[in-house]
Amino acid sequence: MNPKVLLIAGSPTSGSHTRAVLEALSARLVAFGAVPSLLDLALVSLPRCDPRFHSDPSEHPDPAVGAFAERVRSADAIVLGTPLYHGSYSGVLKDALDLLASDGFDDKPVGLVSHGAGIRACTLPCEHMRAIVRAMGGVSTQSQIGTTKSDFESNAEGTRTLVNPDILARVETMARELIALSYGMAAKRIAERKLG
Repeated sequence: MNPKVLLIAGSPTSGSHTRAVLEALSARLVAFGAVPSLLDLALVSLPRCDPRFHSDPSEHPDPAVGAFAERVRSADAIVLGTPLYHGSYSGVLKDALDLLASDGFDDKPVGLVSHGAGIRACTLPCEHMRAIVRAMGGVSTQSQIGTTKSDFESNAEGTRTLVNPDILARVETMARELIALSYGMAAKRIAERKLG
């Protein structure tokens, strides 16, 4: 089994620092045999949530909602990435997560990534997302990643690249943890099916 990992960039800006971290994480996941895919919320148009479809997002009249919910459902692991907005995660990410069923992360490992202006605040979104992951039935990875602008270099075109060796080491740790948890949770589901 090659774990499928869905990385969700929750920044309203394309080419964001958040996306750059997720691209670095995606590269490490590939190196370890996983199959990552990146969903950049700055590049997709999702509607606001409608409580009538909380139990089954696939019934939502907007096909983008069903497609998003299916990508989450079919993934073995999820990564949530966000910039720091007013002490928490972005509204763009919250709006997307609100489209999912309450058990949308059921038995999935979820990695948490955030970016902020200062080292003291850059991990605040991770703490708030951890509560969301738990409420949606997921299991947050032990490692989390918080970055600031000084962790990146930009080229003339404005493309950002994560360069801080300490953060890159965390990226590697999270990639390994996501894969290990994916295997462990898959084995747990198989065992439960045999027992049940």
